[in-house]
Amino acid sequence: MSDSILAIKALNQYRKRDVIPYLGLRYYLDNISARRDRWIQEISCSLVQKQSNTAYIKTYHFKEESKDGSYIHRDIYLPTPNEALAETALLNELSKLEVFKPQPYVYSYYFADKTDKVGVFKPYFNGLKARQKSIAQACHDTKDKIVLYTDIKKFYPGIQAKDALIVWKEYSEKSAMSEEYIQLGEKLLANYKSVCGQDASAGKGILTGPLFSHVIANLLLDKIDKEMHQLTNDKYWRYVDDITLLGSEDEVLNWRKKLQELLDELGLKLHSGEKDFQLSSDDWLESENDFESSMGIEWISLIADTKRFLIANPSDSSIGKLTRAFRDKDIRLPLLDYSQAVKESHYLQRFKDWVNAYNMNNWSLKKVKRIDIAHLLCLVEIATKSLQKELDELLSKPIPLTPYERKRRIPKLRFLSGRLLFLVNSDELKVLAKRLSDYPELSLLIQVMLAVATRDVTAILQMGSNATQAAAQLLRTFEAPVTFNIKIMDDIIDQSLAILTLNGIQYQCSNEMQPSELRQFSLAHNQSKLMLSENGFIQEIACLHGIGEPRHSNLLDQAFDRDEELALDVINQLQNSSHC
Repeated sequence: MSDSILAIKALNQYRKRDVIPYLGLRYYLDNISARRDRWIQEISCSLVQKQSNTAYIKTYHFKEESKDGSYIHRDIYLPTPNEALAETALLNELSKLEVFKPQPYVYSYYFADKTDKVGVFKPYFNGLKARQKSIAQACHDTKDKIVLYTDIKKFYPGIQAKDALIVWKEYSEKSAMSEEYIQLGEKLLANYKSVCGQDASAGKGILTGPLFSHVIANLLLDKIDKEMHQLTNDKYWRYVDDITLLGSEDEVLNWRKKLQELLDELGLKLHSGEKDFQLSSDDWLESENDFESSMGIEWISLIADTKRFLIANPSDSSIGKLTRAFRDKDIRLPLLDYSQAVKESHYLQRFKDWVNAYNMNNWSLKKVKRIDIAHLLCLVEIATKSLQKELDELLSKPIPLTPYERKRRIPKLRFLSGRLLFLVNSDELKVLAKRLSDYPELSLLIQVMLAVATRDVTAILQMGSNATQAAAQLLRTFEAPVTFNIKIMDDIIDQSLAILTLNGIQYQCSNEMQPSELRQFSLAHNQSKLMLSENGFIQEIACLHGIGEPRHSNLLDQAFDRDEELALDVINQLQNSSHC
């Protein structure tokens, strides 16, 4: 719908981060009035300003596996549906103002165009690709130089509340932004500070999770970025907390020292060890075309045509037939029901949208109609063979030994294997998981493969909510229950079980502890009591859901709008930046 750009932006952005706030948004947007941009800009923003208590949900995201085999988690704090919408309105306003846009040598969190429904920010890959191209050009223009990589330790948790507020006020005053939005930004920062004051693990003043935190982080480093860019004669690049320098060996070491001095003023530190390394510019140029590969082009065609089929055939019978066809082949592609969204728009407008969304200028309506189940199964076979061939070539090479060689290899392995997760059968997944075992950086991917192949989710539950959602989207394509063997229940396990329930996945828990309020919500237990919860997030989503049977999995199966992306949670979670 033309009047719900902000709603769709929020949905597409938060689905990539966590299923819990995404579902909260879906319940909020059940109210047709709440979908309108005017409601979000006026009512949602006003409600946040008047809110007396902070209301975030703390989720546990898998970060890495330690040497002793235990799992390390990153605490992610996510806002209520109303605040997420107000935040989206604020960031959409910032996208119109030049002062809030990152410098050309900063490649993270580009604002999407104000009318672009893909989300608040452009896809992360755009920035990575642009950075790669710029570094390559600089290496070609120089000889016998050194490329140094470093990054900021505990970047978001290390940002202090006072610094965040100062930089927000400073840049806001430079802009022509309305006073209401300036105050909204101050209110969000006050909320973050309050949570950090109550929970020491949250950080010093900025929460990891909300979209507004990304903007504050970029603003905070803006002066440092400018000074380093000038000092290095344009040989400085930053992506979130990942920084690259190019110069002679003495130059890059001196520049790194200067960078640390500037960060000291903010109480931030650079990493040392494996995350801090250097290599010659000639060696770096071997990776110049890493982002220009045609890898996965067949996969893109499969996903695009699958969405076209679902929109062109929005009936239960068509979706049912495709579901059965995929299930018979052990294919786990998620299929959204676009029927309700399609009913709300004129047929010719829908076709015009397809043309715009998929660059289908060379497509005719007749060609769209030719996309059938046999065509999609053929595309699955082509994509599978292509992905497997490229993966086999990578795995046949010696295991990389240097940090940079691994930095190049791991994303390619993750890209190929993450997509094969949807396409190959259970036995093939077990084999693939074993082949990837030499790469501990892929432990999340490996455990998802094993969980899908065996339907034993013991490790996945321990890894946290992002790992559980990644596996759940695949597991829910088949109706059989899952099993696990957990002796000690804790908050992480409880939250992971809630994720399974939200996805409609059945399980039996013999070692039961008192379910958290989130798990009670997922089960639709004690709903009236949850509506009075002291936890503002639980209270809001419980009120939005209302009394009655749980509707979570049904909402996950239904598209909110034609412009809602065909969500691939495995890929979203595997590719997320370290700051969600």
